[in-house]
Amino acid sequence: MDDRVRELKYEVDEILTPYSQRNDRFAEAMSRRRQAIVDTWYLWIQELFCDAVGFTIGGPSFLYAFSGFLSTRDRGNYYREADELDYSTHPVTWLRVHFLARRLSEAGFTDLARDVENEWRTMARLMKLEEDYHGFYDESLDQAITQTIEDLLTEAGPRPFLDDEAQGNGWSPNSDSLIRLLNWAWQIYLNDSQNYIQWEAEHIKILLG
Repeated sequence: MDDRVRELKYEVDEILTPYSQRNDRFAEAMSRRRQAIVDTWYLWIQELFCDAVGFTIGGPSFLYAFSGFLSTRDRGNYYREADELDYSTHPVTWLRVHFLARRLSEAGFTDLARDVENEWRTMARLMKLEEDYHGFYDESLDQAITQTIEDLLTEAGPRPFLDDEAQGNGWSPNSDSLIRLLNWAWQIYLNDSQNYIQWEAEHIKILLG
């Protein structure tokens, strides 16, 4: 898998390299900047892959947990300065949400994907933050990034959620998986948060036997 991750570095470099280049100090500075972006994507793609694995296994419950935990008024989840992005281990969380929401939409959960994206945009607007990745990401990289994630998923082979697991709407400890329980738990929480704590305690007892 590491070989495929390294391949992405060459793809990113090729995409970001201009067709014509100057031979001066400005060109040297741009080359150093491009190399920093390329090296950073070696780390970022691994995080985006892990996010994709989480959704592949857990379905909507993973996005609910991911977004709910991180969609706080923490500026760093929405925007970081350019020097903070250099060789950082994690992409800006907002970018991770974009890729997760896209995967969710492609799996048929278009309403949920739209709602999560809107929630993050609204919070960014309240904090007066604009989406800016300082050249570390733009749409020209989408195809290479997405294909790399798909290749890594194929190699890793995580067990994908089943349709009835994603739908939740009930759970039997004798026949249903933990994935269905997690998706049902989020449904209960979102629809009846006041009684959720009691519901959770009861079902943890059932789960633990």
